[in-house]
Amino acid sequence: MSAATVMTFIDGPGPEWRRTVLVTDDGTILLCYDATGEDEIEVLERADADGEGATYQEHRYFPITWLTREFPNSRENCELIKQAVCRRLAV
Repeated sequence: MSAATVMTFIDGPGPEWRRTVLVTDDGTILLCYDATGEDEIEVLERADADGEGATYQEHRYFPITWLTREFPNSRENCELIKQAVCRRLAV
């Protein structure tokens, strides 16, 4: 993974790693498995098979484009997060 901007982005309860978003220098947005609403093991197994993901502070994050392709039901949630990240970075 190239250098990344790390944002504790999503407000609310729960562990900080679940609310963290990574944005690489090339603009790739990475989210934790939780953004999909899918089982963690399912996401990790698919990611390992595809060679996707990056580790930050002992937690795995996955490119938003890969998440939405592999888990189509997550598309709406991922798109909302993507739009919010882009707005915040534009400030």
